[in-house]
Amino acid sequence: MDLVAAEIEGLFEELGLRGVTLVIQVDHSLLATGESPWSILISGPAVRHGGIQIESCRTFSECLESGLRKLREISDEWEWLEMYL
Repeated sequence: MDLVAAEIEGLFEELGLRGVTLVIQVDHSLLATGESPWSILISGPAVRHGGIQIESCRTFSECLESGLRKLREISDEWEWLEMYL
């Protein structure tokens, strides 16, 4: 995954329009100790099964890709995410 800022912004806006709340976090204490600091939480009315939470990713890109892949697995309505994976 090699997205530029404009593509990420467009992706996040599209997810929001489709009923998704997405939060990506970097934990400063994990980053300082060399551990995997990135986490993602995907929730909202469009996300079934109580949402998606992935922790301990090494990079922002890995975190976002993992979250989008999990969202894509929920149903065919998320097939359009393939263009970002």
